Amino acid sequence: MAALGALVAIVIELSEEREFARMVERAAPTWMLIAIALQVLTYVAQGAIWQLVARRSGTGLSFASAFGLSLTKLFVDQSLPTGGLSGAAVVVGAFERRGLGRPVAIATMIVTTIGYYVAYAVALGAALVIATARGHTSAVVVVPAALFGAFAVGVIILLVVFGGRNSVPPVAPARIPFLRKGLDVLRGADRRVVRERGNLLAATLLQLAIILLDAATVWTLIRALGADASPVGAYVSFLVSSLFRTISITPAGLGAFEAVSVVTLESTGIPLAVALSATMLFRGLSFWLPMLPGLVIARAIRRGRKQSGPQPPFHDLDDREVRADDHDQEHEVPAR
Repeated sequence: MAALGALVAIVIELSEEREFARMVERAAPTWMLIAIALQVLTYVAQGAIWQLVARRSGTGLSFASAFGLSLTKLFVDQSLPTGGLSGAAVVVGAFERRGLGRPVAIATMIVTTIGYYVAYAVALGAALVIATARGHTSAVVVVPAALFGAFAVGVIILLVVFGGRNSVPPVAPARIPFLRKGLDVLRGADRRVVRERGNLLAATLLQLAIILLDAATVWTLIRALGADASPVGAYVSFLVSSLFRTISITPAGLGAFEAVSVVTLESTGIPLAVALSATMLFRGLSFWLPMLPGLVIARAIRRGRKQSGPQPPFHDLDDREVRADDHDQEHEVPAR
């Protein structure tokens, strides 16, 4: 919050106060409504990934449940920053209580994660190509992007290789207790779901749609504030800002995302005051506003878990449970 406050103070110091007043007067409610609708669609797309994988696995997940779980995952991930693991744990538990078997539930989250990293790597690569063509790239952006790309490739390979694997080979990571537990979780996934190309393609395309919807939201908010902006420029700015949000040490990249977004938008010709206001509005719509409904749904899930009795955490699978799941998968008739 101190970083955000400093950023706002600096921008106000560099801009005329009257410019803020004129900007507010020019704000168009219609564009604001469009921005809100675009953000709602991001949760629809996230839920659609889970619905599709569940349907292809022979089970069902309602639209309302998928949409609510999307909000819940966002709230838990932002409240307990663990690289998405905390939200994934909650969603897997919710999937199990809605009738998805544990192997399918874990596999669904693996497919979602693979789709996210593939889509993000493709979108970021396209943004860097565009920025390079316009002469706006530098080592400050290229080096972190390359490191993130290498990390993303490593995560994808890890999930594909070990997801649903019957046994963990004696590789170096498997000898570390913490990493071995993580590999045990991956081993408990339904391998057919993880290796199904249709699931991976759908998850990647829907994750790419979420990225494009977020970038379109930034562009729409700039238009709502009465400024003209290039859709391509807004796209590149959002991807670069998201990169620094991802590698930032602050929870959810607070401060880092806002600072980079203001700088990159201003470099495309957007007035400084508009760049700050559009960035803060985007954070409000994508980060702060969904926290309240996410909290309400998370509490409802917690109450439902207490009423249904204690559930073993999905990361505490022992070898007998995993072998039993593997045995069931081998003798199960595929659903049509």
